[in-house]
Amino acid sequence: AIKLANYGLDHWLALPRYIPEDEDTALDICASACGHFSVMPKSDTAKLLVEQAVSQLRAVSAALAALRNEIQSLAASLPEYPMEIHSRSSKRRSSALRRTLFLVMSAILQRSSADNPVYQFMDNNRAEGKPYRVYMMASANKFLRICYATVKQYLDSLEA
Repeated sequence: AIKLANYGLDHWLALPRYIPEDEDTALDICASACGHFSVMPKSDTAKLLVEQAVSQLRAVSAALAALRNEIQSLAASLPEYPMEIHSRSSKRRSSALRRTLFLVMSAILQRSSADNPVYQFMDNNRAEGKPYRVYMMASANKFLRICYATVKQYLDSLEA
């Protein structure tokens, strides 16, 4: 593509690996190729621009991978998603799930009302002077137990 822009149609037609059916076809292919490929000058600015674009693409790719992992861990908590349910979360299990639980606990801490049982549990542990991670993970375990009981009760009601 760069050769097309630098040398033009005559040079491209002279290449041994291309045998055009007719000149109109060759002109169409050349015009199409020239319209889809851009040529950038060899300069420090262009190099910096390309490097920044690549780093942005890599950052977006990493963010998408993180989102995909969080979606998978959230989907794993649904009853339709096949998984083995554990009543406790520990460091031996999914770090993405643990991170998502911390995000949920942070949201409960910031936005929940005082009558929420998970908030009350978290507030009691905090008032006792327990470390942040301890009361957050204990609250996450309580939250999981409540969710599991709610889902189990709902599934049992469907069977009855």
